[in-house]
Amino acid sequence: MMQNPHFTMQKIPAVNRLPVETLTEIFRLYYASQKSLFDVTLLGISGQLRTEMHIMTSICQLWRDIILSIPEFWTSFSLDLGEIWSVERAKYIIETFSRSENYKLRLHIIFNSSSLSPSTLDTLTQSRVQFTVLAHIWSLANKWRDVKLNLNLDQQLYHGVISTLSLGIHHKPLGGHFPNLERLECQIDRDDKDGDLRRDLNSPDRVLLRVFNPCPALCHLSVYDALDVASCGHPQSLTTLELLRFEGSSLATLLARLPNLRHFCLYQNYLTRNNQHVHENSGPWSESNPFYHTGITSLSLPIYETSLDIYPPWADVRFPSLHTIDIDEVEDVFDAESIWPILDLLTKSEYKLQTLILGKVSWEMFEDLLLVTPSLRNVILRTAHVGMVLLETPEQFLAPLCGTESEVPLPDLSCLQVEIDAEILAWHRWNNSDAHMEDDDGNAMVDDMGDPRGSANTEFEDDPEDDTIGNITSGGPQNPSARMEEDEARFIELIVARFRHLISSRPNRGPPSVRFVTEPAIGPLPSNPNVDPIAQLPEYLLAVTNMDEETFGTVTVELHWD
Repeated sequence: MMQNPHFTMQKIPAVNRLPVETLTEIFRLYYASQKSLFDVTLLGISGQLRTEMHIMTSICQLWRDIILSIPEFWTSFSLDLGEIWSVERAKYIIETFSRSENYKLRLHIIFNSSSLSPSTLDTLTQSRVQFTVLAHIWSLANKWRDVKLNLNLDQQLYHGVISTLSLGIHHKPLGGHFPNLERLECQIDRDDKDGDLRRDLNSPDRVLLRVFNPCPALCHLSVYDALDVASCGHPQSLTTLELLRFEGSSLATLLARLPNLRHFCLYQNYLTRNNQHVHENSGPWSESNPFYHTGITSLSLPIYETSLDIYPPWADVRFPSLHTIDIDEVEDVFDAESIWPILDLLTKSEYKLQTLILGKVSWEMFEDLLLVTPSLRNVILRTAHVGMVLLETPEQFLAPLCGTESEVPLPDLSCLQVEIDAEILAWHRWNNSDAHMEDDDGNAMVDDMGDPRGSANTEFEDDPEDDTIGNITSGGPQNPSARMEEDEARFIELIVARFRHLISSRPNRGPPSVRFVTEPAIGPLPSNPNVDPIAQLPEYLLAVTNMDEETFGTVTVELHWD
């Protein structure tokens, strides 16, 4: 019912006989359960609000009155200032903001100069209206709690924004313009081919960030680089810092100014050759005299840049409390030596890592990481790692965790999570399609050498020396689709066999509990207590796969040892 705005009063009389207090509580519970969906998108193409709660206001007058009267339903806004074309729209937005009353705000503000009207007169009118709305949002600064800024402005507009905000500075409390701001994300597009703007502390975009200094409650900061952190005043309250890039040879100076930091995320690190344009000197710290940050427990590297690691920025820092590292992608994934700076960092940070999360990382790199993490208890393998290994070297899937197949010591795991994208089945079909190619009439195709592909003389036969996918031999099934299904079944069985091998490599631990989590979510499939639970994996993979419609979900296999 909540999903359909076209209900009439006749269809919901029983619901509307409930007391208003009960209906209000139902709406609050629904809002809480779906909160991530409730950004109020202001001024879309239709010029109207777009939010689930707003749709519900159209069901009947009673529902409308209740929903419009609950302030917390109107505290999360996504607003593109480029869509504000008139005074009427500006008034509409200001009225909507007023519904939040005294509740703290979550804001996503988009401002793109390219969305301004091409006419000079229209542009001037539109920018005045936009700055009016911006000034109103600024007047609510004491209510800002979670803010994300997406800015792509020319110099003139940056100066306009700065002027608009500066007018209000003297009217704000001396203790800080944003006393309740806990999270700030700034995605500022810098069109600077020579890099001079990025290194200029007085560039307009960096001056803009100075309005967020101080923010006494700021815990989470996501910005472009270390200079942006400086513009924000190196907030002492920070517990999470996300940098899009770090251009320099030393992280010690930055991290030493953030003593309460717990989670550090660096999307890309760049070391300019000959140490040119490094943000700042490393101060008293060096590789022989490193800075120990005892607070950081989690390190995230979404994209690990390796090509310029002559003197990596990790060389003069140590993280003795580090227990989690997340490497989502290594740029040069097939160069096993490219992660030596991370291996060196882990080695010198006292071997306390407990949780390892890997994305697009080769199995060789996985092995190297296991060698320097003897305390490891939890491993999460994302779809990028699983897919790459299964398609490139399927016999190495999970091998680093099995101990007997390498010199890597067997990690004493408590939990293993393996995320499998069901699209791997389609990729496997594509990779093996040379043996199954047909024309539109279902006839076998012939390659340039005159050999039939997918003809009646091919089948799959197990090699006693190889328990992977099977080999193509002669005299098999006539139907190419059947052969593809057989090949797919063998591929899935390989995945199951690798899990079984992993479990059997730990005879002293006993069998782990097995849990399957799917996206999209499906209920637990019927299971047989007398059958190995990992044997259900094929059922779950096929349950989230629709080859005809080319839609694929994911299956996460969770193994837990006592």
